[in-house]
Amino acid sequence: MVLLVLAGGFLVANAEAEEMGIGAVSGSGIPYEASLEIRESTPELMVVVHEPLNETVPPERTPDTLTTPTKTDETKQTSISAARRTTTDFYYPADYRDYWNVGPGRGAYDDEGYRDKYRHHAAVGSYEPVQSPVYPLANDIGLQYKANLTATSDSGSDSGMKTDFITTTDPAGPSVLPGYNNIFVKVANNAGVKYNAFGNNTYNIRFEGVNRGLNALHISTDPVVNCGQVTVSENQSGTLYATDSGGKGYEDEIILMVAVNRTIPDSFKLHVTADGYTWTPNPQRNRAPSLDNVTYQPVSLNETFTKDDFIYGPQIWKPTGNAADYPLYAGQDMSNAENAFRLMFIDLNAGVLRPNETLKNRGAVRINYTFENLKSFAAFSVYGYCRNSNNGDDMVAWTNALTSDKAMSGYSVIGGTGLPVAAFTAEPQKGTAPLVITFTDTSTGDPAVWLWDFGDDNISSERNPVYTYTAPGNHTVTLSVNGGTETCTKPGYIKVTPVLFGDANEDGRVNQADTLTVLQQVVGLREKPVPGTDRFKKTDAHANGVIEVGDALFIAQYNVGLRDVWFEAL
Repeated sequence: MVLLVLAGGFLVANAEAEEMGIGAVSGSGIPYEASLEIRESTPELMVVVHEPLNETVPPERTPDTLTTPTKTDETKQTSISAARRTTTDFYYPADYRDYWNVGPGRGAYDDEGYRDKYRHHAAVGSYEPVQSPVYPLANDIGLQYKANLTATSDSGSDSGMKTDFITTTDPAGPSVLPGYNNIFVKVANNAGVKYNAFGNNTYNIRFEGVNRGLNALHISTDPVVNCGQVTVSENQSGTLYATDSGGKGYEDEIILMVAVNRTIPDSFKLHVTADGYTWTPNPQRNRAPSLDNVTYQPVSLNETFTKDDFIYGPQIWKPTGNAADYPLYAGQDMSNAENAFRLMFIDLNAGVLRPNETLKNRGAVRINYTFENLKSFAAFSVYGYCRNSNNGDDMVAWTNALTSDKAMSGYSVIGGTGLPVAAFTAEPQKGTAPLVITFTDTSTGDPAVWLWDFGDDNISSERNPVYTYTAPGNHTVTLSVNGGTETCTKPGYIKVTPVLFGDANEDGRVNQADTLTVLQQVVGLREKPVPGTDRFKKTDAHANGVIEVGDALFIAQYNVGLRDVWFEAL
């Protein structure tokens, strides 16, 4: 971001509009107070023109749809994005046709006072004129700006201009995506985006809302399984597919998002090839292309990407319409903000079609990857772009789901060195149902992904889960880290009983008083419990269906340390 500081007065009407430069409201010499604001967080361009000083404010006007300018030079293509915005405090001075403008190229004004090609909007602000205003210029890279200052007093006015006064430069390092939704993103491809609908060499990620766009697009290792699955691989080369199962049955373009955690080494490389079908987007809304009009591209992409292509992050989420942090991979601990990733988007130059056996790969987009010097963990996601959908035009509004409330699918790769070793403990390890157990991960090697199997058909992806067993039995517990590349299994580790076996007198403890109670029942001094009741189960310590001396012996041996818990037979 560059700050333009003008000293000695306030900026007023009579600056000339210039290519990617600064202009101001002009007319009969009435001074305006004005400022330029380019917001990175939307990102959107806002030109702020304050009402004319000592002048009647004209009626309000609502701005038209915004478009976005683009600049291209020999070395880099960059852009500003102007998001659609509506405001009711729009003041349009009827006597003046020029206004503050930032945009590439000159354009004639139409009779409404807008440039013929690039439209921005103005919104009224209200603050006193300042002698040394500060203006952020955060729109484009490598551009030069001129500044014009007119100082006015009771004695008259004077103007001065400096050309090539300010030059913007590329910000250092990656930056976090500007929002969860309705954002513009650049792709890492040398050729830029395939569908440059907004003229800014970006795609507009614009989901309809919470949980929207998470059902149709999937990642699979087999195009026949079009709803996909979650895959974690340690293979540094492999193949995945972008597949479709949605109602409209197509996406005009697939964009691959790659996320890599921790520090990316300078020697890192990712080579991606892709193949699939291309077509001219159907002008009919929400209509898949005719198969007569699709063409299979055996190589839609063949490109190598490096550390410098990861221009977004560090962050732990990917954009969706959920207006909250959404995981980058299945099982991610979203409470661990330190496990942050850097992101890049890759245009695959091919679209996906609903499954069709007559098509190559059943209409899926095939993606082949090869990592070099991946030292940590990488996760792939896919996004879908549609030119004309029921949701709107030129939207990227579909991605693979990564939470359990949807059909999850994803593909992750573990780096080739420094794999972790899985280990864990639990407390307590035995007791009656319901039994609450706290599991603690003690793995070494800094794993990033955890998957627990509690042995009763339930799982967890938390690092240190607290789990309640309701089913009696000796449960085998397995912890897999980083997708199963390292696994620790403890057979019969958790022992859960329906009742406290051996508690013959039902005082909540197992001790020698229970041994005496059983012996008294055997010799007839006490009434035996009714078979099938909880008290019978507690007394029948070795679970053979009979109250006998053996039960008293089991309890006695347990109490003197000659026998551990006796429900291994369950």
